[in-house]
Amino acid sequence: MKFIIKESQQNFIWLLRRLNEEDIKEHLREIIVEGFDYDKPCDYTYDNGFNDWVTSIIEGSVDTFIYSYDDKFKSNEGVEELRKFLIDYVRRGYGRSLKKYYTEEIEDNECG
Repeated sequence: MKFIIKESQQNFIWLLRRLNEEDIKEHLREIIVEGFDYDKPCDYTYDNGFNDWVTSIIEGSVDTFIYSYDDKFKSNEGVEELRKFLIDYVRRGYGRSLKKYYTEEIEDNECG
């Protein structure tokens, strides 16, 4: 039996295998932390501020991460599925750290 794998599926599988490699995880962490320079928690102190800030950080980080592998995803085929997967992956893997950072920034800067 033969299986036909589309290029987008092959690239998705490539990334899934590498998400456990330390250099890829470090690359993703660096992108997330870089997002802190663009989205400040103090700009998100209203009722749903934390969730909006996290969404902004995660979506921006995921987009930057995907585009950093532009050679793999230049066709944009399957990118939306990959984007959804990575958003969930980052939310699960970094959610607590993001909450801690947000809370500390709000308290340290007295912007609440």
